[in-house]
Amino acid sequence: MNVAILIDGSFFWMKHLEARLGRPPTAESVRHACELIMEDPEFENDRLFRAYYYDSPPYGGRAVHPISQREIEFCTTDQFRIKHDYLDQLRRMPRMFLRLGSLAMQGWKLNKKNMRVIMDTLSRNLPLQPQDVSINLVQKEVDMLMGLDIAWIAAQKMVDKVVLLTGDADMIPAMNFAREHGMLVFVAKFGYYLSDKLREHADAVVEFNLPAPERAWTPAARVVSMPVQEAPEEAPEEAQLEEDLPEPQDETIYE
Repeated sequence: MNVAILIDGSFFWMKHLEARLGRPPTAESVRHACELIMEDPEFENDRLFRAYYYDSPPYGGRAVHPISQREIEFCTTDQFRIKHDYLDQLRRMPRMFLRLGSLAMQGWKLNKKNMRVIMDTLSRNLPLQPQDVSINLVQKEVDMLMGLDIAWIAAQKMVDKVVLLTGDADMIPAMNFAREHGMLVFVAKFGYYLSDKLREHADAVVEFNLPAPERAWTPAARVVSMPVQEAPEEAPEEAQLEEDLPEPQDETIYE
């Protein structure tokens, strides 16, 4: 049977940072994750038809920092270069289809990582510092592309099984559409909490482990049973892209 793997890029980036102690993923990380998924016994006699990666290009515009008043040209930053090279490597991978939406700047926001310091600063009527704010970037069209592709793949019967690596419950209608059209739908995860809603609307959950930086080997993937009860579900946030890449020394422009 043919298998398609659909990866929510910003979600994978964020969870990879958490699992790998702040290290951003590489194209090799994505390839390795796909291999671990396909090692599951469920896909023992199957073949990977194609992997789809959904993301947005890095923001390359200009903006004036509201505190330092310094004009920032984002296309010259390390954050832009790292993300651009990452997506370029994915584009060249065999059996990988890169699907890109867009990224829009919507002003600036308080840096959540510095919130305690910010509250203390404001309580003492002191001015905010440049590192207390970060650019507010919002992904557009990415979720729509992923949902439409799930429905298209199912309607055209391109594959027999689809694996989603996402934490977005907005994919549930597309998942149900695929299942109604005879496709087996799996959700993959690596070490993080998965909402009850996604579990309920998938045929099974494929769990695998990314290697920690100090480990030399990785356990194979496995299908886990559905638990009777889970921790209370956290409402998904809006599609806000938070770049957790190395920060400039003088001020924080990405959170």
